[in-house]
Amino acid sequence: MSKLVARTVAWGCAFGLLTLALAAHATASPLAWTLSNVTFAGGGTAVGSFAADASTATITSWNIAVSGLEASSFDTTFSAPGVGALVGNWLVFASGGSTLLAMVNAPLTDLGGSRSLTGFFAGSNNGTQFDAALTGGEVSALADPMPPSPVPEPPTWVTALTGALGLLLLVFWSGLAFSSKGAVATMLQRL
Repeated sequence: MSKLVARTVAWGCAFGLLTLALAAHATASPLAWTLSNVTFAGGGTAVGSFAADASTATITSWNIAVSGLEASSFDTTFSAPGVGALVGNWLVFASGGSTLLAMVNAPLTDLGGSRSLTGFFAGSNNGTQFDAALTGGEVSALADPMPPSPVPEPPTWVTALTGALGLLLLVFWSGLAFSSKGAVATMLQRL
């Protein structure tokens, strides 16, 4: 096998791997989930929202306010840079000595929907402990109702063009390597 054919195969493989790497870079965007009718035993409510990516089990942003509790000194707002986590069916938010644990009745998905909540709020303030059971509420999200755009996104164009360029170079260089005529073939064989 000549050097040119070996290089052509190597470049074709390199372009193929690049195409695969670019195609594998697809990501899902997080959905905005909103709390509604969330109540605690003895009074109190929670309102707010969070962004969760179910495919990676991560919560990327959150802003949840708990207020009207029996012990008003425990009213708090959970937001970044605190802790927001999705652990199985549990939503975990922590900030400044307080924790909100809410369990959804079904896993969150990237398709959205509505889930009922159970759980509790626990807090500590100046050595005093307080907790309240979460007695009701739900969290819901709408998946993007827009159908995918018929125009490909830029990463798709890059992937397609890289693959096409790799195939064209493979065919062009292979044809020149086996051509016995012309100065271009002779020059490429000397490389």
